[in-house]
This record gives sequence, C-alpha cells and structure tokens, in this order.
Amino acid sequence: MPGFEEAVRRYAVLLLSLAYRKVKVETVGESLKLEGAELAAQITKLCEAEGWKRDEADDQVPIRSYDRPSFPNHS
Repeated sequence: MPGFEEAVRRYAVLLLSLAYRKVKVETVGESLKLEGAELAAQITKLCEAEGWKRDEADDQVPIRSYDRPSFPNHS
C-alpha cells in the first residue's frame, strides 16, 4: 500500500510529541524503525517541518507539543 509506512511514521511522531517534551534521537529512531543516515535525514526533515531544534550536546530534540486542550485553572 503506497504511503503506508510514511503514515505510520507520522502517527509515531504525533505520539512522541504527546508523550515527550524532549526525546533522545535514538528513541525517535526506534519508534520510526530507522537508523544511521536514514534516521539523520528524518530528524533533519522533522526539525524543519515541526520546528524542532536538535540539541547536539545530549543528542535530543525538544519536540513541540501539538495543540492540546488547555484547561482553565480553577484554584
């Protein structure tokens, strides 16, 4: 089925963005079933598309949360 793998990877990125604020590049690779040059290219693509900024020092990407519902503070 054309485009299926890419759709699954987009869904995995959505789940990562909901679960993490900062995630190791290795975790992204495991989630997307990518490594090496393929993973590096995908991280670059995601950083550009999603507005992520890769932290080279600890090899993590702070991932932007997708629109989440905000709840009023009733304290």
